[in-house]
Amino acid sequence: MAAAMALVAERGREIGARYVITFVEQNNIASLKGCKRAGFSPYLLRHEKWFLFRRSLSLDKLPDGTPYPFDVKAEQAVDSVAI
Repeated sequence: MAAAMALVAERGREIGARYVITFVEQNNIASLKGCKRAGFSPYLLRHEKWFLFRRSLSLDKLPDGTPYPFDVKAEQAVDSVAI
């Protein structure tokens, strides 16, 4: 998967795209790890709400250097073992 995502990003560069953005659910660890291997980094947090069959989306920009959710869990696990 990481190789395929990297190819998509390369194709974007070939056609002149400045950025490539992909959205992955926070609990989809396998896809997030593929994104990390492909060179992607956390950038936006997407919020989706439904009300009466209507969807509304909002995006929040994340601070630079925001870790992946699985990286944070690993750090917390190491901290909990060290205590």
